[in-house]
Amino acid sequence: MIHPFQVFLSASPTVTKIVDVPPGPCTLVLSALGSGAAVSVGTSSAGTTSTNGLIVNAGQSITVPIPPGSGPVTLYGTGIGGTAIISSLISVPN
Repeated sequence: MIHPFQVFLSASPTVTKIVDVPPGPCTLVLSALGSGAAVSVGTSSAGTTSTNGLIVNAGQSITVPIPPGSGPVTLYGTGIGGTAIISSLISVPN
């Protein structure tokens, strides 16, 4: 099953919820829209900043395999130097 999501992110220091990732196994793909800013992604709504998260550059996609036994996690993000749009796609095996 595939679950797509898309979120508009304001520039730092505003932090916005991106997606709830289910327990593993699954695959998460994060893509930042090419015409926007880069995105900093983290697991804290209060502690994710433009300098300490997983960086997804504008126009870039990152694939994150979530292993079996992993618990659920919520990801948050903020635009680095401007506003951004990030897409997330979660693929869960049947």
